[in-house]
Amino acid sequence: CVGVLVWTLQSVIGMSDQIVSEQVAEQEKISTLSRQFTYINSQVLTHVMTTNSVTMDTLSEKILQDIADMEQQIEEFGALLSEGDERKEALDSASAELAKYRKTVESLLVTSAENKTQAYVSATSNLPMFNEHIESYMNQMLEITGEQMAQAQGQMEQLSLIHISEPTRRS
Repeated sequence: CVGVLVWTLQSVIGMSDQIVSEQVAEQEKISTLSRQFTYINSQVLTHVMTTNSVTMDTLSEKILQDIADMEQQIEEFGALLSEGDERKEALDSASAELAKYRKTVESLLVTSAENKTQAYVSATSNLPMFNEHIESYMNQMLEITGEQMAQAQGQMEQLSLIHISEPTRRS
């Protein structure tokens, strides 16, 4: 009985560690990507509202670098997902949308430096669509990760119940 109990506890601890190290970390990564996108978008809007050319140049460089960093983080996260992972489709869609966003932002930054009125119109008409789509994909990934966590926790609970009740049945 003691051996089974120790083995069960070790199994539960191992599964718990896996949930924390993998799925919680993945959930945090997705949340970080979402926050990063929101930050980038706010910087783009700041660029549109700024009239100082030095500030605009600095913002442009930072925005484009931040988008490149986000693209790399999405690629790295995608490499960690297995082929059958349900999040892969949403991540691929977010990546494709981010590539379109980058092109739109590159154009918008040029327009913003030349014509603030046109940049404002462009920003208010184009950026909300990207916000909606990218955030939707991030939310899908968070939802799926939450479901995967719940399944892993259910498996852990089931494993512990099976092994804890076995010695009782044998007694």
